[in-house]
Amino acid sequence: MYSLIIMLASSAILFEGFLCVVMFMPIYFGVIFIVFLIKLAYEHNKSKSRLHLHVLPLLLFVAALEGISPELSFNRYNAVSATKVVNASIPEVKHNLIQPVELNQERHWFLSLFPMPYQMDAKALEEGDIHTIHYRYHRWFVTNTHEGYTKLKVAEVSDRSIRLEVLDDTSYLATYLNALGTEISMHPLDGGSTEVTLTIKYERLLDPAWYFDPMQKYATKLVGEYLIGVMMEGH
Repeated sequence: MYSLIIMLASSAILFEGFLCVVMFMPIYFGVIFIVFLIKLAYEHNKSKSRLHLHVLPLLLFVAALEGISPELSFNRYNAVSATKVVNASIPEVKHNLIQPVELNQERHWFLSLFPMPYQMDAKALEEGDIHTIHYRYHRWFVTNTHEGYTKLKVAEVSDRSIRLEVLDDTSYLATYLNALGTEISMHPLDGGSTEVTLTIKYERLLDPAWYFDPMQKYATKLVGEYLIGVMMEGH
C-alpha cells in the first residue's frame, strides 16, 4: 500500500502521466509477488535442495534485460487487425469516415483509461488529403495538460480499400508507440451491409516486450473495433 501511495505521489510531483503509473503498477506488484513466493519456497525447502530456487531470480534478471539494446529486443513492429460487419454499404462507410463524430462514447473499460480525440478534421477521402486528429490529455486527472495531434495522409484509395500514413504525431500516444498508419478494407455483403477490416500499424516503444507487447496488441484491437463501430457505421 505504501508503495502505491509513493508511486501516485511521485507521479504528481514529477508531472509524470497517470497512465504510466497505471501501466507500471501490474508489473511492479507482479515482481513483488514472485519474490514473495520465492521467499516462501525457500523457507519451506530449507532442508532440501534449493538449486531451483536460485534459478528463478536468474530468470527474472534475464527477462528484465529484454529491450535494453537492439540486440536484446524482440520485434517492435506490429500490424493489428479488427474486423466487424457494419450495417452500411461501402459508399456509406466512406461517407461516414469524413463526418463529425463524438468519439468519447461508452467503450470497453480498458479503453476508458485512455483519453479519446476531441476533434477530427477530415474533409475528403481523396489521395493526398491530410486528416488531423486532435488530443487533449490531463496527465494528472485535471492538471498538467498535454495537447497534441496526429496528422495522417490519405495515401491510397480504391473501391474497397483506403490506406493512410502517419506524417506527424505529437499526441500523448507517441510516448508509448510510434504510429505508422492504417489500412481499411471493405467487403460488401448481402443486405447492404459491409465487412470492414481495420489494420493499425505501429512500432512498440515500451519495454519489456513480454509485458507491453500483448497489452498494446490487445488495446489496439479494441481501438480498431471501437473505431469501426463509431466512425464507419455512423453510431
